[in-house]
Amino acid sequence: MSENREQNSSSEDTSAPEPESIIPEDAVELETTEADHKVTGKLKDAEAPDHEAREMIIDPLSRPFRAVIWFTYEELRERFDTYWDEVIVAALEGKTVSITASEKKLIQSLRIKGKRKKGGKIANAKKMAESRVSPVKLYYRVLGDVLREKIQEKGTDVLYVEGLDLFDFDKGKQPQLVAVYHPMPVLELGDEIDWRCKRPQMPPKQEQFEMRLKEIQRQHRTLKDDPGGVIGENSNVCMDMRGTVEGETYPSATMKRQWLEVGFIQVPELRDHLLGKKVGDEFECEFPASKHDPDHGGKPVSASIKILDLQQIDTPDVDDDLAKDAGFDDLKAFEERFDKDYAGYIKRAEQATVADHVVKDILRKAPIPPLPMSWVNLQVEGLMQEHLASVKGSKSQAMKLLGVETEDEYVENFRRQLYQQFMQELALQKYGQMFDVEPGSDEMFSSMMEKVRWDDEKEA
Repeated sequence: MSENREQNSSSEDTSAPEPESIIPEDAVELETTEADHKVTGKLKDAEAPDHEAREMIIDPLSRPFRAVIWFTYEELRERFDTYWDEVIVAALEGKTVSITASEKKLIQSLRIKGKRKKGGKIANAKKMAESRVSPVKLYYRVLGDVLREKIQEKGTDVLYVEGLDLFDFDKGKQPQLVAVYHPMPVLELGDEIDWRCKRPQMPPKQEQFEMRLKEIQRQHRTLKDDPGGVIGENSNVCMDMRGTVEGETYPSATMKRQWLEVGFIQVPELRDHLLGKKVGDEFECEFPASKHDPDHGGKPVSASIKILDLQQIDTPDVDDDLAKDAGFDDLKAFEERFDKDYAGYIKRAEQATVADHVVKDILRKAPIPPLPMSWVNLQVEGLMQEHLASVKGSKSQAMKLLGVETEDEYVENFRRQLYQQFMQELALQKYGQMFDVEPGSDEMFSSMMEKVRWDDEKEA
């Protein structure tokens, strides 16, 4: 989320968990003033130090910051050339490379059909491009990266580059990069983290072990045709069924030539009606609709059933042979692997619970920082574009999926999502600063697990 979304560019995936404690309505969005927008144009005439080794100037404005950075022509030229070869030329040659939408548009607009050298490298493309496009537009990504690097050297991260320009990029001159940017906000924690956390409720180990064994048995079962047999608990039945509820067709109990495993039928009454039947039997019966059905749960279903075919299921015993079929040396090796997997499952669940607790606790105690409106709008637009692309551009379908009725509600949904994701990132960064760990790293999880006090643990 800290990476900028470039205007008219394809957006990045964001799939972070959403802290329930975020209230985006409390957020403050900063609107950049007209004077701030004009600042880059005025900086060309600003007085620069006379000495050759010019220092970077950072000037806080009323909203964003302004930076002026001086370079040598040679160092910028080297950065531009490297970027051109590794990104633009690679894209022109059809190689898989990550490019923004604006870079793609630029490449398409060049329509370079020049001569090719050995190895497929396109000749003279750089000269053609630089004769048509300004260095700022052509190398915007490079200049943005350079700006971030220089700002980070001062101990600050960049949230958003609102605008930049490059002056005096010629041999024999000293180029200067002028930019207006917004620093990454930092949370101010009002109190210490509360380390008392509710332990996650985990399914019993033995229950999970038995479920895993049943999965393996099911994977290695065999089916034997038995057209003259009788339906039992281990039968696979092919049948026609038409079910109705209050005289109307009930889709959940209507099927044509469909196979059902008797042991997996969730309605006991239906399973009992099938037991003992044979191929060719036709009968009427009644059973309750599934209790999970929100509209018809518990209502009586009247059904007409015809048995078309029958198979018997041969389920293997739980022994060393089954374990070998599943890829283990023996049953003991399978049990050892399960123990290890289950322990890892418990560990990941506890880590996720603690991390979620810490994020929410930090956000409860830290005010939501103001964010630049231009950045918010750009990010929200990117999220909406991603969502629309998933439904092939259908706004009505996109709104239906989210359960919203107006376009304002649609936009607000993504604005809320943006704040939730971004604030979670800030909370993890704050934790990293407090305890000198990399946010999202194994070291961070270990740090949290060392400090947590589960609510079911007795005080020492």
